[in-house]
Amino acid sequence: EGEPHQQKPVGTSEMETIPADLVLVSIGYRGMPLAGMEELELFDNQKGVVANDHGKVVGENNLFVAGWIKRGPTGIIGTNIADAKDTVGSVLRFIDSDSAQLLETQQPADGSKMTKGRVGLAEYLQREDVEAVDWHQFLKIEAAESDRSRLRSDVQPREKILTVKEMLDVVS
Repeated sequence: EGEPHQQKPVGTSEMETIPADLVLVSIGYRGMPLAGMEELELFDNQKGVVANDHGKVVGENNLFVAGWIKRGPTGIIGTNIADAKDTVGSVLRFIDSDSAQLLETQQPADGSKMTKGRVGLAEYLQREDVEAVDWHQFLKIEAAESDRSRLRSDVQPREKILTVKEMLDVVS
């Protein structure tokens, strides 16, 4: 019972026996704080979640969360997709904002000022020699995973590529 995204289970006192040969229990678990989070008041022990605003960890930091550690052990696959989109939106707003805090370890070695936003992110990845995959390259990976010749059965929608090397081979 409760409002959407705030529901809590409530017992009805009714019991039902269902015959079964196999029963799998799949229940949520309680999130636990990383060392130091409680002292910084970044963890809500009551809910078992990291304190956040749409996935952006509260306070002056570059930290984000998604999934159960963001909202607690609730929802289904569709909930996780919407939740991830919400956090990604926060990441994109953050990197485009003036409030984005650049860590000292991210500053260029030559002492120059780092550009903020998407341009700054692209410069950082290039400077650190990180091979990033853009949207068009992602679509190539997705097409390769869905290639019928890779699938092990007719009902399988895709065969995930498991290594970064293989993914980069697909896009090169």
